[in-house]
Amino acid sequence: MDAGVPISDPVAGVAMGLIKEGDNFIVLTDILGDEDALGDMDFKIAGTAEGVTAVQMDIKITGLTTEIMRKAMRQAHEARLHILGEMKKAIDGPRAELSKYAPQHAEVFVNPEVIRMIIGPGGKNIKAITAATGASVDIEDSGRISIFAPTAESMEQAKELVQYYDQRPDLGKNYMGKVRKVLEIGAIVEIMPNVEALVHISQLDTSRVAQASDVAHLGEDMLVRSSKSTATASVPAARPSSSKNRASNGSPRTPPAPPALRAAKATAIIAVTVGIAANAANAVPAATNATN
Repeated sequence: MDAGVPISDPVAGVAMGLIKEGDNFIVLTDILGDEDALGDMDFKIAGTAEGVTAVQMDIKITGLTTEIMRKAMRQAHEARLHILGEMKKAIDGPRAELSKYAPQHAEVFVNPEVIRMIIGPGGKNIKAITAATGASVDIEDSGRISIFAPTAESMEQAKELVQYYDQRPDLGKNYMGKVRKVLEIGAIVEIMPNVEALVHISQLDTSRVAQASDVAHLGEDMLVRSSKSTATASVPAARPSSSKNRASNGSPRTPPAPPALRAAKATAIIAVTVGIAANAANAVPAATNATN
């Protein structure tokens, strides 16, 4: 009960002993080791205040009379109620929340299509999850995953690692992704495991981009914002303001995004956002800019 396990009633048990010589006998309550070793009976009785739930007996004599059994059961009942009363003084019912030290069980549901990713080649990913958390993970083809963990902390870690492979992008949210392909029409950016988004060439920068490869580079990190059909790059470019920013035909050049922003690592999404804000004075505001 102290661990928060939801039981219907508290249970207590007591061991009853017996010393018998001829027709004379004494029934002992709550026997010790010596009384068990030297006595004629070890009779364990457990139950609630309402009745007996379990019994177990060892005897060293040929049998027990009804009188002995009746006396043993009556004394065990009195002892059980006494123990239950002392337990109630300490705690009168299960705690409302399960202890963080108690074994945990939870079920999560994922898209069945990502099960192969959770398992990984040769079970690599699922083995890594169990090794890192100490949890046991049971996966069903339907997408239901049962997790058994030794503590609440390891349970949360296991759930997070399992659900990592079943993330879904939210519309309008920023994601730090990695450029996987550069096409004529834009860049393919992986924003989550098994989730790729197209950043159209028209949305790669706040200025006109002649070629997607001028802004997007294979393997680099890119901060993007998700939309219904495409992802929008969230990195603003510097405003072309002088002749050196114009091509020979007089049309504006397509300046690359600030190197510090384009080279930002996936672990520094906050730093990227701060970087954009710091350069806001020299940036062209865009309707899809992550900082707007």
